[in-house]
Amino acid sequence: DVVIGIGVNVASSPLDISTCLKSFSNDDLSCEDILEEFLRKFADIYNDWKSQGIERSYNKYCDYHLSNKEVTSVKIGSKIISGRCEGIDTYGNLRLIDERDNTVRVITSGEVILAQQV
Repeated sequence: DVVIGIGVNVASSPLDISTCLKSFSNDDLSCEDILEEFLRKFADIYNDWKSQGIERSYNKYCDYHLSNKEVTSVKIGSKIISGRCEGIDTYGNLRLIDERDNTVRVITSGEVILAQQV
């Protein structure tokens, strides 16, 4: 079994550094409509992965990865690790380059945090 948690701020945002979907649209957004569209897109991606393999899904993800080449910080427990984001590997691990010595840090789990939160 796998449990995936996804949070989407629809009508309001709890933090000053976050936003909500309503701020990007004049349409009346309902949680049900957003969930329906998410599940439709998720099913498309899943079916594509099943029929085409991981490579195609991986390449699509890399095309849309927003933090690629930017300095990114990850909180793991009480420790914060920062580096230049090199995207993800084919296992879904985040790759960060430590710019002090050019070593690659492979992050298997953690919370990606915004610069304002550091």
